[in-house]
Amino acid sequence: MQLSIYDFANKLTVFCQSYPQVLFVEVEEDAIYLLAAIPAPGGPRGAAPIMQKQLFKLYEMEDNVKIQTLLKKGLYAEAREIARAANFPNEIIAEICKEHADNLYEKKQYDEALKQFIETIGFLNPSYVIQRYIEVPQLPNLILYLERLIDSPNTQRHQANLSSLADYNKDYTALLLNCYVKTKRPEKIAELIEKASVASNGKETIFDVATAIEVCRQQEDTLEQAEQLAIKSKQWSLLVQIKIENRKEPKEALEIIDKNINNLKEKVECLQLYAPKLFKAIQQAKSTGMGISTSMFEINKSTLVEQLQSLVRTIVAAMIEYKKIKQFKSEGIRHYQWDAAKQKIRIEDIMQIFVDDIGQMKDFLQHVIETYGNENFEKYLKELTSLNLYHRLLECYLYMNQNNQSSLYKPQISLEGNKIVRDINTFIERYDSKIEKNYVLFLFQIYNYSEGVQGCCERLDLKQELISYYIQKKEPERVLDVCTRYTTQAGTSASTSGAENNLADLWIQALTFFRDLDGVAGEAEDYLQRALQIIGEKKILSPLLVLEIVQARKNLKFKVLRKYLLDRLKAQDEVIKKSKKKVDENVEQIAKMSEEMADLRTTAKTFAQKECTNCKQKLVLPTIHFLCGHTFHDSCVESESNQTQPRRCPKCVNEFQEVLDTRAQLQDQARAGSEQFANELRQSQVKFEVIATYFGRGLFGELTQHLRQQNEK
Repeated sequence: MQLSIYDFANKLTVFCQSYPQVLFVEVEEDAIYLLAAIPAPGGPRGAAPIMQKQLFKLYEMEDNVKIQTLLKKGLYAEAREIARAANFPNEIIAEICKEHADNLYEKKQYDEALKQFIETIGFLNPSYVIQRYIEVPQLPNLILYLERLIDSPNTQRHQANLSSLADYNKDYTALLLNCYVKTKRPEKIAELIEKASVASNGKETIFDVATAIEVCRQQEDTLEQAEQLAIKSKQWSLLVQIKIENRKEPKEALEIIDKNINNLKEKVECLQLYAPKLFKAIQQAKSTGMGISTSMFEINKSTLVEQLQSLVRTIVAAMIEYKKIKQFKSEGIRHYQWDAAKQKIRIEDIMQIFVDDIGQMKDFLQHVIETYGNENFEKYLKELTSLNLYHRLLECYLYMNQNNQSSLYKPQISLEGNKIVRDINTFIERYDSKIEKNYVLFLFQIYNYSEGVQGCCERLDLKQELISYYIQKKEPERVLDVCTRYTTQAGTSASTSGAENNLADLWIQALTFFRDLDGVAGEAEDYLQRALQIIGEKKILSPLLVLEIVQARKNLKFKVLRKYLLDRLKAQDEVIKKSKKKVDENVEQIAKMSEEMADLRTTAKTFAQKECTNCKQKLVLPTIHFLCGHTFHDSCVESESNQTQPRRCPKCVNEFQEVLDTRAQLQDQARAGSEQFANELRQSQVKFEVIATYFGRGLFGELTQHLRQQNEK
């Protein structure tokens, strides 16, 4: 006999057992008592079994035991129903569904497994389910799960941890959006974006807008949805990115920055981020052609550049106006917003916009300097930058000039290069007082601008630096030209010993450079010959020093030095001849003077002149006769107030005044040094040397003269 117990509430058989004979059944409130006859153990084999009575008590298991038993038997649906009927917590029911889903998943019944996984939403980590369906892959099932995951908070508000859409990781929503993009379902994308605009609490979106826009940008078909989402969420920076990178519409991107972004800081940051991409897009368009003619491209490029320049100039004007009057009042910028205390904006920040186009940076700086570099706005401009904008503008000029010099297009070098050189020269002349000369010289050297280095060194009188620069650049012609020019200038001006020394140093440096010059055969010898010719003509360096410099060059041909040495020998020979002639003249003059002095001492001097040397009138007493032979009226000779000094011939006094002054000066020094002489004489061990030294200085001049006069008497 078989006994079965059926649970009508849960619709399942909870007990089923066979008995040989049921004698009695008693149903109580908490149990069922069953008296049955069953074979007794140990009976004789082959004989009829001996029946014995046995009482069974059947009682209902606890619910958790029921569930565990059912799960072990794979009866997941029955276990779930019992749990629900027993009002088990939702977490336990979700765990039962998870085990059921895992069982179905292992059997590759993915659709049925998904239904069970959906029941776990809100309790099981969604990443567990997502990972499983990505590994398979089962994209439709994954989409279905994500959709239910997004919608679940609307139907499960009773759960504390699902009170708002923000409790979900926004990456799950972005993943759903990505799945829509992959499967090309624009209607679903639009529906999700509409649903995501405002969350259930009216404040939070169900996914990160930037991530959603980035996902929609991946496909051409969903670009429109990306734009709509950016506009709806006022993510203007992302909309600009779409216009530049996806739509290739830089003009519209600039219009969005100009009209939709009101905050100055955000406007500048957006330009910093996307202006380089804008320039890159322009260059790519030029290289690929994009199906347009070159002339049309240049027109479009010019329009875009003008639009960008106009925008940044408006920003600078707004910043200057705000610094001046603390508000925006001018037409076109009244809608601007700027918290200057918290949002720092510098001119350097705007310069970063043009980091990929130095030509545009040059135009921007030129406009700023010309417009706001005057006394009316200079104060406010300095508050907006810590840089010397004049130096930056000059650096832009030099950078462009350097690029033109290295360009392969010769017409471009001749046209644009010449214009830039003129601009540099005009800039230096116009803003000479605004730039720091030494820093400008540094820029000229860095960018290899020879004309600027030369002009700057000349203004700063840095001859050595100029020569060193040309030597470093290995330009012997310029080295020789500079030395020649400075030599000519020194010859036309009043030279000093310091200037002569500087000139000598220049030629020493130049000769050393020419001596060590390598390159075309004979080039070094040619420059050495030309340099030695000038050195010899101007007598700048001594021949011994020249020989000491050039001797270090190996295999130097004698013809390089031949003309220089011959010229120097001739010049020295002429000097010797002139010196010898001068010596002969001096000896002859000394002999003549000695004869005159002897005549004055031994013979009478006859004065036979009848006219006054000064007034040419007939001599009338009283007259004055000088030993030089000149005779004057007493009135024609200036009277000396100090009678201790003898009168001097007016005709000869100028000729010998320098000698007389020098003599008087030495005598004064000798008198003043008498005390010092006495001290040195006492302290010195070799007293003769002290006496000889002071004797040569004229200390004993008056004594010597007195002794001579005594001897003559």
